[in-house]
Amino acid sequence: YGTGLDLQVPSLTVSIVGEQPRSEVFVCFLRGVHGHVRQDPDGTRKTECELAQIQVDMHQSRGDVRNVVLASVGRRFMRMEISREDIARGDVVIRKAAVEMGSLEVNVSQGLIEAAKQLANAMKPKPLGLPLEAALSRAGIPYNITCGAVVPCQKYIFHAVDVCQLKARVWATLSISLLPDIVSVLATISALSSTLEVDGAKIALPEQHLFGGDIGGPFEGSLEALGAFVWQRYKPCLKDSWRSVLNNSNALFHGLLSRHGWNP
Repeated sequence: YGTGLDLQVPSLTVSIVGEQPRSEVFVCFLRGVHGHVRQDPDGTRKTECELAQIQVDMHQSRGDVRNVVLASVGRRFMRMEISREDIARGDVVIRKAAVEMGSLEVNVSQGLIEAAKQLANAMKPKPLGLPLEAALSRAGIPYNITCGAVVPCQKYIFHAVDVCQLKARVWATLSISLLPDIVSVLATISALSSTLEVDGAKIALPEQHLFGGDIGGPFEGSLEALGAFVWQRYKPCLKDSWRSVLNNSNALFHGLLSRHGWNP
């Protein structure tokens, strides 16, 4: 039998709470959440998701003050369609995936980077191994009995992925010391400042057609390998946005020769 599920949520708020001290760090506001899942008798599952708006705020360390670090622009932020085959299979087989995204505005600061690092450390998986008590209790038992069922490795197979053009405007106030040593020295000399300020730089990444068709066969591997592949595809595109970053920042002579200095 085929099954279907339709979900509509007008608005949703998600909070991320940090430790030491225990307090709210990030607040994510989602509006216009719509999801539809249909599973056919042949084992094919089609998923459609839409998100009208998203905004992420970050709490300041002092006082109840929030800074907007990410916000969508326009009536629809994201639409995604995924067609998965043979869902009973151990591997994840994606026959087709399409992603459409609207424009974003991003505000990067020193506090955001520090909070993101703390969140990443908190989400880091625990190291492999057993506690000492568990290891001692298993010392006199055959290994094939204590290890339990072997979990098979899961592989991801993508046949076709289409990603629309991505657009964003970036504001940033960062310490140049965050950059690698040689880049930090050069940036300090050219910017005549220890702080890098970016005022509305435009980042535009072209539409991408990943895997399948005329560009080769499907992708097979882990999510880490998939991320590395996507990064290599987008890395050359990011270089084309450096002109906008230089024109909208104090990276060259404190912004005296760019829009950042004469038209802030």
